[in-house]
Amino acid sequence: MKFLEHLQRLDWLIALLAAIWIVQLANMAMKYRLNARLGLRPRDMKGLIGILMMPLLHGNVAHASANSYPLITLGALMGLSDETNLVAATGFIILAGGVAVWLFARSALHVGASGLVFGWFGYLLTCALVAGDFQSFVIAAAVAGSYWTLVFGMLPRRGRVSWEAHLFGALAGGGAAYILHI
Repeated sequence: MKFLEHLQRLDWLIALLAAIWIVQLANMAMKYRLNARLGLRPRDMKGLIGILMMPLLHGNVAHASANSYPLITLGALMGLSDETNLVAATGFIILAGGVAVWLFARSALHVGASGLVFGWFGYLLTCALVAGDFQSFVIAAAVAGSYWTLVFGMLPRRGRVSWEAHLFGALAGGGAAYILHI
């Protein structure tokens, strides 16, 4: 019975994934015009909507798929380990990370939920440092062991990957953990 209670606490995560995939299907049907209309474009007033929409928009099915697994695992850890601060932390990551991308990222179209993924990664690791409890250390160790390669996604590189969203998402996640646990 306890297991079912834990699953019910993850309804929000199922809703988020469903929203991502519904938007993905609509975006595909519209030949990805939603990205052009609602994606984040740095320093462009029309691109401000992208701060909120970026986590729902993806460049293709492979992009949405690549973000789905870490969203499930890191989102479940967020929801089960720190349900009290989940909404505040997620909102802070999306807003602060998105604003930083809008202000400082290279001129390009930025879409995808990876900023949120990296934000949850940063949050869970930083919680171990600021909360200092055993559960936070165990979760941080599991996250670091499973997702240590995410660190490389925060480094500048060529191509279409928004390393800026990764970096600013992780920094926003760390900031959220610090603010919510001091």
